[in-house]
Amino acid sequence: MTADRSPTRYAEANRALRIRLVGFSGWSEDDVGAICTLLANLRAPQGPLELQSLKESRLLETIARLAWQLGDEGIAQRAPPIPSRAQSRKDGAHSRTKQIGASQRPQRAWRSIAALGSYLDERSLVAFARAAGWAKDSALFADVWSFLSIFQTLSTRSLRSLATAARFAGGRETLEGLVRWVMTHACVLDAPCVGALATACGKLHRADLLEQVWQLRRSVPGDLGAFASAWIDADQGYRFSDVWTAYRNECRIDSPSASNTGSGPEISRMWGAFVTAASRSGSVPVTDVWLLARPVARTLEDRTLCAFAEAGGGAKNRELVSEIAAILLSRRIDQGGISTLLTAASNTGDQPLVERLCALCLAEDWIGRQLLLTAIQATYYSGSRRAFDDLWAWIQDKRPTLAKGSIGRAGCGVRDARPNGAT
Repeated sequence: MTADRSPTRYAEANRALRIRLVGFSGWSEDDVGAICTLLANLRAPQGPLELQSLKESRLLETIARLAWQLGDEGIAQRAPPIPSRAQSRKDGAHSRTKQIGASQRPQRAWRSIAALGSYLDERSLVAFARAAGWAKDSALFADVWSFLSIFQTLSTRSLRSLATAARFAGGRETLEGLVRWVMTHACVLDAPCVGALATACGKLHRADLLEQVWQLRRSVPGDLGAFASAWIDADQGYRFSDVWTAYRNECRIDSPSASNTGSGPEISRMWGAFVTAASRSGSVPVTDVWLLARPVARTLEDRTLCAFAEAGGGAKNRELVSEIAAILLSRRIDQGGISTLLTAASNTGDQPLVERLCALCLAEDWIGRQLLLTAIQATYYSGSRRAFDDLWAWIQDKRPTLAKGSIGRAGCGVRDARPNGAT
């Protein structure tokens, strides 16, 4: 398409772009190049007639859809399935090349619409910022923010997306501009938005900005949990005591019926962040956190309870670990949960719990290589001869079917863990 002066060129470009977007999932680099060429041949509207044509063509809406799909593509690629070793060796080079090419797509698309950048609305610009985030392109994110920063109002949803994009893009300076914009415009933010800003400040080690965002807290699970993790990430662990004080004075959740202050997952994540921060910072005793979490303990997610078990093991608190294990074992937990409990039980020297966990694994016949090694080490540190004998008998019985790697790693554990007399 040529850059002629016909007011219909925006409508034609919109139709052509929509046709391309239909087959988005199968885009090749040639498809991306064709789209960028199509958009690059457009110029800014000259006069009111062309400006009206641009608005009526709905081209800007289609460009926003393009940006959102680029972001969705990146988010999907951020956590790809783990391939086998053989598949990794076979397709490793091709996958890396494909990933590098895909990460450059937001930048290429943004450059191609440079002439229309000042006409994009909030939704379109936020979509490009989101795509810049997954591509880890701080320069692109800063460029997009330069257009957004002149807006007098931005929705809390947009601000939340921008904070998340800044975190992934690594835009420390742009994050500073975002926080300054929020403070200057005296925005009233919801808890998820405040939490996203706090997380970004922590991940990018901007304790100075985190201090400003702290003044915007809503004191609900969604943001207090984020602040607990953010102060740790920003190497200001002692500030968790301030978060803990804010929770006790402003956001008490001490019964399962107190659901009006946050959803179940939000409350669970908050307690997980609290116990992790308490364990890593030492500013608040883990037992104090558990004391307030106990009334809602049975409503917490498995990973949150595992965080409590890990912290209890680190604090050598046998009673705490046993109480959490009773809750977890009443559910159907995975091998990761069993492994966490084994480590915590071995740290506290709880022989009965180690024996119970080992018996559970062997009864289910689902013990994996890593879990087997953890179990053997747990028998050593807890001094449980009975659990060790059961594991050793299982190894001898399963030797023909165990992978060589499993036997080798288990052998290292047996060498270090076996009681006197075992061979």
